[in-house]
Amino acid sequence: WSAVTDRFRRDLNLQAMSETHRTAAIWLGRVGYAARGVVFGLVGVLLLRTGYVAAGQSAPGIDEALAALAAAPFGPLLLGGVALGLVIFGAFSMLSARWGKTIRQTA
Repeated sequence: WSAVTDRFRRDLNLQAMSETHRTAAIWLGRVGYAARGVVFGLVGVLLLRTGYVAAGQSAPGIDEALAALAAAPFGPLLLGGVALGLVIFGAFSMLSARWGKTIRQTA
């Protein structure tokens, strides 16, 4: 949802960025949040499936979600796309660390 609505923009100090950094942060945020959503969505589907099919098994994690993605048709290509998206999310996180708004707490 963050990828579609650009809600992550409110946490960035966009005025302090150059135009190039601003454009990069917005596109990296969109693609990165979308990839992160795909991974979390897969984990959610696997959790539901595990709860429905095999109540005694342990809950799946990200590794099981990525293994399921790799086993799908065109799995290596899909897995590569998700991996690239997560690397892009990492790049967005670095920009966010540099230009993120800080929350000041009053004592």
